[in-house]
Amino acid sequence: MYKRALSLAIVLAVVLTSILNLTPVVAQDGSAPHYVNHNGQDLFLSGINLAWISFAHDLSDFNELAFIKALDDVAAAHGNTVRWWLHTNGNTSPIYGEDGKVTGLGEHDIENLKRGLDLAYERGILVLPTLWSHDMMNDVEGVPAEANKLMIEDPAYTQAYIDNALIPMVTALKGHPAIVGWEIFNEPEGTTSSFGWTDLRTEMNYIQQFINLLAGAIHRTDPDVKVTNGSWNMQVLTDVDGMMNYYTDERLIEAGGDPDGTLDFYTVHYYPEYFDETTSPFHNPYSHWELDKPLVIGEFPAAGIKNLGNGYKPRKSFQNIAKVMQYIYENGYAGALGWAYTGGNEFGGIVDLAAGLNWVNRLDEGVHIAVNIGDIDHLPTVVAPIENQVVSNKETSAVIANLNDVFMDQEDGTNLTYEITQNSAPDKVQVTVQDTGELTVSFAEGALGATTLEVTATDSAGNYSRVRFVVQITDPDLGNVALGKTAISSSDESSSYVPANATDGVETTRWSSTYEDNQWFIVDLDGVFTINQILLRWEAAFGKNYEIQAWDGSTWQTVFTEPNSDGQIDEAIFETPIQAQFIRLNAIQRGTQWGFSLWEFEVYGARSENQDAVLAQTPPDFAAPTDEAAAPVVTDVSQQFSFEGGDAQGWVMADFWAGGKALEASDAMATDGTGALKLTISTSGTQWEEAGAFVDFPDGVDWSNATNVSVDVYVPAEAANFLAQVFVKTGADWTWANSADAALTPGEWTTVTVDLSTLGAINELHEVGVKVGSGSTAFEGDVFIDNLTLVTLPETEEAAVVTESAQLFGFEGDVEGWVMADFWAGGKSLGASDAMATDGTGALKLTVSTSGTQWEEGGAYFDFPEAVDWSSATAVTVDVYVPAEAVNFLAQVFVKTGPDWTWANTADTALTPGEWTTVTADLSTLGAINELHEIGVKVGSGSTAFEGDIFIDNIQLVTAVAVAPAEVAAGTPSLLFGFEGDVEGWVMADFWAGGKALETSDAMTTEGTGALKLTISTSGTQWEEGGVYFDFPDAVDWSTVTSLTVDVYVPAEAVNFLAQVFVKTGPDWTWANTVDTALTPGEWTTITADLSTLGAINEVHEVGVKVGSGSTAFEGDVFIDNVTLISPAE
Repeated sequence: MYKRALSLAIVLAVVLTSILNLTPVVAQDGSAPHYVNHNGQDLFLSGINLAWISFAHDLSDFNELAFIKALDDVAAAHGNTVRWWLHTNGNTSPIYGEDGKVTGLGEHDIENLKRGLDLAYERGILVLPTLWSHDMMNDVEGVPAEANKLMIEDPAYTQAYIDNALIPMVTALKGHPAIVGWEIFNEPEGTTSSFGWTDLRTEMNYIQQFINLLAGAIHRTDPDVKVTNGSWNMQVLTDVDGMMNYYTDERLIEAGGDPDGTLDFYTVHYYPEYFDETTSPFHNPYSHWELDKPLVIGEFPAAGIKNLGNGYKPRKSFQNIAKVMQYIYENGYAGALGWAYTGGNEFGGIVDLAAGLNWVNRLDEGVHIAVNIGDIDHLPTVVAPIENQVVSNKETSAVIANLNDVFMDQEDGTNLTYEITQNSAPDKVQVTVQDTGELTVSFAEGALGATTLEVTATDSAGNYSRVRFVVQITDPDLGNVALGKTAISSSDESSSYVPANATDGVETTRWSSTYEDNQWFIVDLDGVFTINQILLRWEAAFGKNYEIQAWDGSTWQTVFTEPNSDGQIDEAIFETPIQAQFIRLNAIQRGTQWGFSLWEFEVYGARSENQDAVLAQTPPDFAAPTDEAAAPVVTDVSQQFSFEGGDAQGWVMADFWAGGKALEASDAMATDGTGALKLTISTSGTQWEEAGAFVDFPDGVDWSNATNVSVDVYVPAEAANFLAQVFVKTGADWTWANSADAALTPGEWTTVTVDLSTLGAINELHEVGVKVGSGSTAFEGDVFIDNLTLVTLPETEEAAVVTESAQLFGFEGDVEGWVMADFWAGGKSLGASDAMATDGTGALKLTVSTSGTQWEEGGAYFDFPEAVDWSSATAVTVDVYVPAEAVNFLAQVFVKTGPDWTWANTADTALTPGEWTTVTADLSTLGAINELHEIGVKVGSGSTAFEGDIFIDNIQLVTAVAVAPAEVAAGTPSLLFGFEGDVEGWVMADFWAGGKALETSDAMTTEGTGALKLTISTSGTQWEEGGVYFDFPDAVDWSTVTSLTVDVYVPAEAVNFLAQVFVKTGPDWTWANTVDTALTPGEWTTITADLSTLGAINEVHEVGVKVGSGSTAFEGDVFIDNVTLISPAE
């Protein structure tokens, strides 16, 4: 499956705890665990295989940002180890001589490896660097397979690698605390005639010799470091049941003769589609193998030990990844590393494994998983790498970047020392760095050529970071006129292989498509050119059959055809030059199993004197968004999935919910056409259980033009009390959002309709799904999903609305019939209290207890003696108070309606610690409210240990009253605070620990010259926030005002930050706040607060802004400006 939002996986760890009853199991063998001792700490290696950012290229071309992202994701899931492949197949590292012997390493190989280790260790992550893989023996272009075979078999070739590559690498990294061990070989057995599958083969005795000689060299160079080997299966790692451990000390020494060449711990892989439980570490305890060293599971499917679509050989499966990790942890093993971080296939990725990592960390209680890194000074971080640059020689200088935007240090911020540490052509290009951080290159007018630049940023502790990039000086009118021009493609393999890489003039960067035929690549030459030659410099993944086409203003005209290319460099020469601005590669058939990949796409010619306007017309493929006003929204219904003809259309079962058993397309039920998805589920009726299905959009889709999504769901007549939700994952981080529960009508199709405006960044939607569940009905059978449809509603002129509120319960010295919901274990007692109140003197006091280790909740409810009709009301509100120490608590309003007392609840509302929070329930989402039997409130947390009292008060029914629509008029802004050199009475909200300092600043502004500068600090491990506010000496009346706006700026590195406007109103200074607004990193975001939602705004005492994040570590400044009231126009 494709990458999913990590936040969901972390939530699932909590859900698994409470829903799936994961209780510790007793080890089958009862033996003590065998940990890997690292720097005096006994560790269980819990993590994932990275295993590369760019296959076989990570040492030579280190992608720091992608590496950091992977480390942060693993750390967030409480993993402690990543397995990282280095040489892999020898394609780019090490360096080979003409005789096939290794002569050294690449210029930056050791530096890049050390950089990766440093970045990992400061995050508490250890690295298992893997030198070689069985891929080294495949006859693939660019892989020196014959030389690699000699390196394995011939001691002279082995020694050349040891002397010229291995020992220099181990020496440079000796004692590095991030190296948990050197792994010699990934699945070396795959290269042998006894067990293997590679193109070239060797024998097991040579594998033993190779491992012995490399292990001995490592041990002598760094006596304290550990060495291991990544075996493909237990068949080669144990002597039980007739198998043979090829890697015992005596057998390795016998094979290679080096007495130091032994392993410190064993590593094994297991995939259940190939092997049954006979060789499975997930079906046998560590003691079963009778080994003399600790054993780490180095690879296994991150999605679980179960049938992933390729078959399953053991008799017992583990549907739940948490139980997979728990078995390894409790049965004597020294660790488990899932395959693989990126996911994208049936084996799963970090999102699938995260629940297991979190769970085993909880079992461990911080003893053998959390790495003790001590106090460290962090490395400066490259937050915005400098891309390769193409500049015009019509000028004599160019500003490349501001280094203060490129680097950031956790301790020193941007107070760094910058140095140009490499300039490969100083005679041609001069480089200067201004005091402001601005990096400028200078050159002679008309100059041509390129230089490689390296910029180093050093912090006060001497730690440094570097960026390298190429600057090319070109004539934009002559020569390779594609250089630096805009390019697009039909698909990209990943963000590392984008179209711009094929027009940057750098033959170490490339564009690569997905692994499919029929792709395209287009370059816009930025003007009409007379073209006489085109060169295609192919990477190994070349196009066998392709066309080159020119845009004539209305269609693509084929100007060159290649039906049988052999790759490398292809040349198209035009005896009669062509005139074009847009050139397209129409890639029809691949020449390999990979995609289409170009180092460079070069177009040679000269700018035409006649700039034909027809040729400059933009092709549809290249059409970019314009600044023109959007077309009016019209009513539109667009069916996205109909599941006709037995096709599930890419939908898969959500196996992280245990209630799901199977998913397939079916013609047994349908609402439109003849087909639907059939989801087989099982619920016990004793606890909440659910199942679901989803589809991933590989490239993301934009649903921002739609207003709603609807889906039809059918449950049989016996499936009473079932609820459904639609969920999505959106934005760059695949952020989870879901609709409120919708009650399903037994024996009928129910259409679930969701307002897309409530579901996050739907302009970048990666996944949509449906989940169905029940907490009270035992059911085993099929439910059906059909007709997922996007709906675009027409814009209408709505009537103005005012509301009337009627208090239902005030709890003045009386619980008024409310009782504690004893079916939630978190509730301990319920009574009336005068200790807290929002209206009057009394409230309900609910004593709750939560452990912080799993989701736990308490609640209270009221049963109406006779059903009530709330159909004329629009909402119900309730005030909930939790003490300051009750962080990360959520609340819901729930009801039971209709003849079957059907359950429905609102979405979760986050409660503000130490304050009253008003929870508003839209009654239109809660079922048959014309027959309402019960109303209640539940409060809970999955991460905070708390024992004490919460308070519930002031339950009100809100009725909307429509009035005649008014003529729409633009609002009139009135600036309240501009912060021009003065904080204007605003103070920092010191009750939020994230705030560190407040002052006015002229560094950033949206209007005028000043803004508030709020210095904040967030750890990224929990929700933390900072804020500011202003108290009016005398209350102000904003009742004639419609809204308030405020501009907030966060730097580019402050991703996943949210902001709210808050006020305190009325005689009791009642708190109210807006919903969270996502802030755009590196830009100003305007937050608009609808004042009608914020209480008694005819008596406003305080207004403020808070900013925070729960997932990003950040220390720096955010800016607040331009607080403005918007009044209706006269």
